[in-house]
Amino acid sequence: MSTFTSILKFVGKNVAAGAASKIGGDAMGFVLDKIFGSEEDPVISAIQKLGKQLDAIQGTLSVMDGELHAISSELQKVVQNQLYMEWSTVDIQIQKCIVQIQTQYQRYIDYAQNPEVTTKEEVDQLISEILNTDNGAEVSLATINNFVVGSEQAKGCLELWANMVAPMLMKKESPYLSYKLAVEQYINYYSRILVAQLNAAHLLVEAFNKQGNHPQAVIERDNYRKLISSQEAQFICNLDVLVASFISSPGGIMLFDSDPGCYCAYDVIDCLQSYFAGAGYDWSHYRPSLQHYVAEEILAAAHAMDEDERRIVVYMIYPPLTPYPQVKNIRLDNVEVQLVDAAEPDGAGIPASHVQSITVSSEDKLPGKRFIKRFIYEKIQDGAYRLKNQNGQNGLLDVATNLLRHSEDLPILQFQHPKFLNYVLTVDPEKQFDFMEFVAYRYGRASLSMSDKADDLLAGRWV
Repeated sequence: MSTFTSILKFVGKNVAAGAASKIGGDAMGFVLDKIFGSEEDPVISAIQKLGKQLDAIQGTLSVMDGELHAISSELQKVVQNQLYMEWSTVDIQIQKCIVQIQTQYQRYIDYAQNPEVTTKEEVDQLISEILNTDNGAEVSLATINNFVVGSEQAKGCLELWANMVAPMLMKKESPYLSYKLAVEQYINYYSRILVAQLNAAHLLVEAFNKQGNHPQAVIERDNYRKLISSQEAQFICNLDVLVASFISSPGGIMLFDSDPGCYCAYDVIDCLQSYFAGAGYDWSHYRPSLQHYVAEEILAAAHAMDEDERRIVVYMIYPPLTPYPQVKNIRLDNVEVQLVDAAEPDGAGIPASHVQSITVSSEDKLPGKRFIKRFIYEKIQDGAYRLKNQNGQNGLLDVATNLLRHSEDLPILQFQHPKFLNYVLTVDPEKQFDFMEFVAYRYGRASLSMSDKADDLLAGRWV
């Protein structure tokens, strides 16, 4: 679990408690409402403890902010100036909102740590600032969201970040940026934005609970979750722009093909795992790719889930079908992937609560466009789950292939390979989230020989 995920889970617990119908055991979400109790009141001790925990988190964030700033300064030195300026112009506006939120949040933490010297006037003033319709927390949330998601007229910060960094992944000579570092910094950059938005939601929940308007506190938590949901496709799409850019780069798989011992070998293997849904290199043992798992874990943590909520996310990944005669009439864009109880694989399927279709394009360069269909399951109980076997159903017919270049190749391709179907997803009180991914009509490990047909290699040996 990443540091940002831990932070999001802790703050999210406070937001969820504040949206609950009762006060949490540690006064979570009701600090400003209960801060003026007597010194003997155990709630006051709980508030002080919470304040110290949040203050320690702020210290960690300060260190990570310094690291992000250092990376930004390095990028300014090496990336194309125009691309950096386009991203920086948007990011400056986001950082202004983060500072505004941070200023209010630090005062909230200070009051929680020192209830004995905090006055009612100070708390009332903070609440007034949080709810200010010109520069309060809700305004900051909306502004950040606009700059993250973007519009038809203006690209969002995540798309601009990916556009800025992707060319650095396509180079074999210096200056270049390693794939691992690019992905790590992209995830950290957005995670910091998520933390700020969650802090703003926390302030809003606290403010309305202090005013005795608990129904509005619940609405604010729910509105925040809708806002984060609207950003998810942008986050995942531009993460995969980095994946696709490195796959196609002279300094990536093409260099690895000519020199398997090159400096980027581990980067290539990680990238193949992300590109081929965890089955890109080591096909003997399927597991979700690390980058996609970390990204989805962070999004789950940012949702401030109630204790009884569970979340499973599944990706179905596939390229355009038009070039492949045997499968071009199969409508994967209409497929609804379902889960089943792991102990009853032939039982009734569980449909997704939400579905997102994401198009990843690398601007007509190899490997070109591909699609991620993202299935989010939220109406589930504690337990173990698998993908429902949909092979041969609703037009998802087996197809024949004559591409037998590896010993493990089979003459028939199925919509879902058994290794995907056998993977078990679990959720319980200690693990509220799980994730997996699969490539439709794919089997075997990715060929690492560029002498093979390139679009066959990078589409997962479709025919």
